[in-house]
Amino acid sequence: MGDQNKRESDPEILARIVGLIRSKDESRKSISTEELQTLTAAAERLDRLLAKAVEAEAQELRAAASRLDQLLRDVSEGKDLPTNLVRREKQ
Repeated sequence: MGDQNKRESDPEILARIVGLIRSKDESRKSISTEELQTLTAAAERLDRLLAKAVEAEAQELRAAASRLDQLLRDVSEGKDLPTNLVRREKQ
């Protein structure tokens, strides 16, 4: 009996979801050309900032990889480890 009630309520739930989606679509406001240009400019600035952040992070990773390569070469050659080498605990 409970399973039958569940099946009967599915169309009601579906109708409610469809109604909510339609009301959201109808409530969207159209924006002016000026607002669109402002938003587009802001999006472009954000894209540039993100690109700079990605490039800065990539440079840091390349530098760290280079330092690690040098450290591994030194270890493989039997050289002493640098005194400033610090073991970091996992965070």
